[in-house]
Amino acid sequence: MVPTQAKSADSVPHMRRAIAGTLLLLLGLLVWANRNVISSSFATSYTATIGLMTANVRDDARVERAFASVQSARPSGATIALEPGFRHFRNVQVPGPSRAEAVSAAEALSRAIVAAFDAGGPGSLSVSVHRRADAVPGPRTAAVGRVLAYGAAALTLMAAAPSRSIIRWTPRTNTSRIPSSRARTC
Repeated sequence: MVPTQAKSADSVPHMRRAIAGTLLLLLGLLVWANRNVISSSFATSYTATIGLMTANVRDDARVERAFASVQSARPSGATIALEPGFRHFRNVQVPGPSRAEAVSAAEALSRAIVAAFDAGGPGSLSVSVHRRADAVPGPRTAAVGRVLAYGAAALTLMAAAPSRSIIRWTPRTNTSRIPSSRARTC
């Protein structure tokens, strides 16, 4: 066998280990980066958000009354809260068992709030229903998130083993053919 063929045949397993280690590392990073997105698909409850904005202080109280009257007529488990740092902005969180049901319940509730607000007299109310519902964290999503976090760490550690063999590997050369710098004379 020619020495160059021996080198290339010896480096193939090391190259495969390097590729396997790199792929495991990339997979571990991908799982780690998307663990929250993946775990949210296991949620059992979702919330859609309605944004309410008024123009003045007088309308702020009317929005609160309109929300209270709609909730007393049709209890939905929705909550209203001031947007932190903004006096005239409110967020209404509407729960639902699925993303689509939470968004449709939010749309129906927003129409009812606007109707109750308009029934109280003239005023300005801007309403925006977010078209995407967010997952409500629960025990199942937390458990899946923990499994994914530990799995990502395990994949990263498994990637270190093949990569370590690359570091230890050095190409073999035929040292008997290398001339010595000191020639012995007898």
